[in-house]
Amino acid sequence: SRDDFAAARDLASDAFRSQVSLEQFIMIITGSYGFLLAGPDIVVSSCRGDATTVELQVDVYALEPVVMGYLLRRHDAGWAIDAAAVIGSVEGIRA
Repeated sequence: SRDDFAAARDLASDAFRSQVSLEQFIMIITGSYGFLLAGPDIVVSSCRGDATTVELQVDVYALEPVVMGYLLRRHDAGWAIDAAAVIGSVEGIRA
């Protein structure tokens, strides 16, 4: 639902939300990351960082398994996603 997209967008940094409207966010997710909408299994395969920045790698076991990279930064209100992208494929595995 639209509320789910709004809740997901709320996890992003203020900078992202100030540049990307809810409608644009919905188009980004459905157009480029639609595989996440099916509720695939995910595994955090790498997590490193410090008190202000964390880099996550997440294996997403969708129809075509991929590796997502996330950059999280600590802000006044807590942690927020500054960037997310598909950074590779999960080799040799099919969902």
